[in-house]
Amino acid sequence: MKLRINDFARILCIVCFSSMFISCDNEIDLVADYKNIPITYGLLDRSDTAQYIRVEKAFVDPAKSALLLAQEPDSLYYSDAVVQLKNLATNELYTLERVDGSLEGYPRDTGVFATHPNWMYKIRTDEMRMNPGDGFEIIIDRGDTYDQITARTKIVGDVLLVRPRAGSVIDFSGFGDFSMVWTEDPSTSFYDVKLDIFISEWNPSTTDPKEVIVIPWVLGRSITEARLNVSKREFYALLASRLEENPSLERSLDSFQLTINSGGEELYDFVRVNLANTGITASQEIPRITNMSEGFGVFSSSNSISEYYFIISAATYDSLRIGQLTQDLNFK
Repeated sequence: MKLRINDFARILCIVCFSSMFISCDNEIDLVADYKNIPITYGLLDRSDTAQYIRVEKAFVDPAKSALLLAQEPDSLYYSDAVVQLKNLATNELYTLERVDGSLEGYPRDTGVFATHPNWMYKIRTDEMRMNPGDGFEIIIDRGDTYDQITARTKIVGDVLLVRPRAGSVIDFSGFGDFSMVWTEDPSTSFYDVKLDIFISEWNPSTTDPKEVIVIPWVLGRSITEARLNVSKREFYALLASRLEENPSLERSLDSFQLTINSGGEELYDFVRVNLANTGITASQEIPRITNMSEGFGVFSSSNSISEYYFIISAATYDSLRIGQLTQDLNFK
């Protein structure tokens, strides 16, 4: 299975969730009984082969150290939780299977929290009907006498590249901007755009095989329009900053892969608010924005498209060889 979701948004969500556990909270009663605070994270992605939902709990226990609680799986997970997804367009209800994320290729980062087991809830995409624009509801039953947790989202649809189209020429020569345009989707609130640059390098004095290097270039994040312009000069500046000047190496620009990740309204709100509260001018506490009926987290939708069949202009190769920023990188 490929991780096709917006990587940046996923990492940000996890970081923000961790901050909930360790940040100051003036509203917490330090002498109150043990508190059970549900934390839910799920992005439905039509372009992926399976859907995963993470359901955990934060904890406040005046009788135990938070560091000790973090190492106890019973303090992190609900033992009898049932997670379901309901297609509001068809009224079909799907029950997810509890799996160990470490065995699914999603190991939990090492740190203060217990890493085994790493419980998540899974359903294969081909086992459910999930069309663009369909409304979906998540329903979480934690067992015992807890109330159900719910949230709703709409399924983000596909976008198509308008410029540059597959098979068209990409030209970074000259001045001005590199322009991208894609179709809009009514269920999408924002787009992240990335260009992967594939470069081969080799030592002509040896018989060693060529080494392929992939340089990711994040062109834009949280874009709300279906278009983007970036300075062509940034392309050469990026290569100059990432590649070492080495007279013994020769290089070639092989290809590009352009990826557009799209996200729903709930994810956009989550990312936007948390980004506004990071950095030197931020407030001390990260806001706990959520669309869950109880606790914290985000339930939304995302999608991803990639295109890699492009033709690189001869003028781009010339600029790499003789341009001020890249002339010492030995592009051939």
